[in-house]
Amino acid sequence: MNEKMLVQKKITAKFYSLTPEIYNLRLVFGIVITEFKKFII
Repeated sequence: MNEKMLVQKKITAKFYSLTPEIYNLRLVFGIVITEFKKFII
């Protein structure tokens, strides 16, 4: 029981630390796509 909770906490911590990176990647992708559209049009 205790081990399971510990593992879950580790996974949650990892997920939360990854979230900002994913958000930043999406932001960069959004900027790249808008710039790309400017070039096409």
